[in-house]
Amino acid sequence: MERPERQRLALDPSVSDGAFARALDPESPVDPGIVRAVRILWAAGVEAFESCRGGEGHGLPEPVVMFHGGREAGWRAVAAAQEMDLPLLALRRYWTIIDGEPTGPSWQVVFRPMAD
Repeated sequence: MERPERQRLALDPSVSDGAFARALDPESPVDPGIVRAVRILWAAGVEAFESCRGGEGHGLPEPVVMFHGGREAGWRAVAAAQEMDLPLLALRRYWTIIDGEPTGPSWQVVFRPMAD
């Protein structure tokens, strides 16, 4: 699904969070515990590419959304999250090491635990 279509779905109030989660990735829908945050970020134009609600049994200890973008993207994500009262914990810029070489950078916005 192309980026404009994802943003349109995120902004459409007639689309449920569950339908939005399945539309992003039918094979592996977004976890219910992080879908609201992902949707808020997509609606703000933040290109999320991975997320995890965190906690026991998950890949990360805390809820996190990873996204692409330039220097301004992190601040856009923080502003969107704050405007919707999401429980922010951290904003991170990171590089992944692939075949021994730094790749990126990408962003992470990290949240305090959220209710499903």
